Amino acid sequence: MWCSSTCASACGRVRWGRTSRPRAPQSNPLRTARRRGRVYFTLTNNSRRTVENQDPSNPRPRNVFGHIIRWREAGDDHSATAFVWDIFPFAGDEATGRIGGKPLTADNVLGCPDGLWFDAAGRLWVHTDIGENEQNRGPRAVFGNNQML
Repeated sequence: MWCSSTCASACGRVRWGRTSRPRAPQSNPLRTARRRGRVYFTLTNNSRRTVENQDPSNPRPRNVFGHIIRWREAGDDHSATAFVWDIFPFAGDEATGRIGGKPLTADNVLGCPDGLWFDAAGRLWVHTDIGENEQNRGPRAVFGNNQML
C-alpha cells in the first residue's frame, strides 16, 4: 500500500500538483485491450485547497467531496516514460455540484472516495470515508453514512 504523504510528495516533485489526500491505488486486473494497465487512485478530499493552488488534477477549490484519478502509460506501452490521465469521476451532490460550470450527474453522487477494489469481473468498487463528525451534516448530509458503491 502506498503512503499518501509519499504520493503527495512525489506528485509535487514531478510538478503534477499537490494531491487531495491520495489513497488506495488499484489497477484493473482484467487484461482486455480497453482496460489494460489502467490505474485508479482516490483523492478523498481537501477542504483547504484554494483557487490559487488549483491545477488540472485538482481543479476544484475547497474540494470537500473528492474525486478519483485514472491513468495509463502513453500509448498503452508499459515501457513508456509518460502517462495520460483523466478524472474518473468527480464526487459530489447532483443537485448542487458543478465542475467547470457543468452540473454533476447521478454517476457522481458519492462523497469522499477512499478505498478501491476490483472484483473478478472487473467491476470497480469504491468505499467512502466521510468523517464521523461530518456524516449527515453540512454539504455531505446528502450522502448519509459511508457507502460501498
